[in-house]
Amino acid sequence: MSLRYLGITGSLRQKSTNQGLLRTDQANLPAGVDMECANLSEIPFYNADITEKPASVRQVLDQIGGADVLVLACPEYDYSLAPALKNILAWGPPASPTTHCSPAKRSPSWALEAGWAPRAAPLDTPLRGHQR
Repeated sequence: MSLRYLGITGSLRQKSTNQGLLRTDQANLPAGVDMECANLSEIPFYNADITEKPASVRQVLDQIGGADVLVLACPEYDYSLAPALKNILAWGPPASPTTHCSPAKRSPSWALEAGWAPRAAPLDTPLRGHQR
């Protein structure tokens, strides 16, 4: 059985540290685990007036839906997620008791961050301000 990981970073810079974390993870996975990285650079700002999702949005949401595990490498932005990551989540389905806020079919999800001590939390864990 093969596991499908999807890496998503909230940074749009090609040479971001968080993007580097995902590339390092991708190169060091054990046998039976495949990982691709989503590209958020062409995702337009969320607009509720747009009734049909753009192709770039559908592609990333399909990747999320097909993943067994989401790996989020995201810089903190004002004690929250980076805008690029928040944006793609806004394009996804609304939170409901059956999805537990995760568009990845309740997949295990992990958050990585280059500038902090390692920590991981399920995607549906509420974000809280962190003391420095």
